[in-house]
Amino acid sequence: MSDSNHVDGPDYEALAQEILGFEDVTIHDCLPEGEGLVMVIESNLISPQCPRCGEQAEVIDQTVVELVDTNLGCQFLKIRWFQHQLDCQNAECDQAPWIHQDPRIASPGCPLTTRAVELARDDMRKYSFTPEAIAYRLGCEADTVRRALAHFSDSPSH
Repeated sequence: MSDSNHVDGPDYEALAQEILGFEDVTIHDCLPEGEGLVMVIESNLISPQCPRCGEQAEVIDQTVVELVDTNLGCQFLKIRWFQHQLDCQNAECDQAPWIHQDPRIASPGCPLTTRAVELARDDMRKYSFTPEAIAYRLGCEADTVRRALAHFSDSPSH
């Protein structure tokens, strides 16, 4: 997944791994894009299991999700997350194929990473920042911040 546009200079991959901090997530690359960087990541699934029957699941496809993250150094950062689509290998199980989710990275359907949402909430609470100010800080549209905050306020797990 790497290409010749890989960012040279500071060791962004090491810095990103330190910031992201998940041993079970591979950082494939960190690329310049627009006014910032895009970190390309993939979850490492070891023996994925069906949520319905517990049997072995198989990766059948990948989907790519683009997320706004907190800044990396002085650079705007987006996460390009290759998510796995899985299927149960038990022929008697009626579980439909599903997309692997990792709430440490992002909540399903949320346009911001979990870290970016936490930053946005803290900025609103501590400094009374508006969605526009947070969007400026993250390098995205204010509507993206509003959708993310609404998503988390509507989600029962948050």
